[in-house]
Amino acid sequence: MHLPAGIVPMTVVRDDEQYYEDIGHLNKDRAVGMAKDVCRQSAGLPIGIQLVGWPNDDERVLGVMKELESATGNVQSPMPNLANNIDIYTD
Repeated sequence: MHLPAGIVPMTVVRDDEQYYEDIGHLNKDRAVGMAKDVCRQSAGLPIGIQLVGWPNDDERVLGVMKELESATGNVQSPMPNLANNIDIYTD
């Protein structure tokens, strides 16, 4: 589709956010039941914002991502640094 996109990690799920609120008559809804199951034991999972721009609008998407990162006060990324110690040039 040639649409520039990016994800900015913002925070993580807190302990008090991992339970879905009862909504009375809507609790019988299939989607609500699935949401309740997904929320269980979700503390620590990352929460981010996904951005998608128009074709050839890469600079704008990157600029908005930079603004979001700046607006959060340089909060340390909740995402693990899995690839930082990988050296692709060694055999």
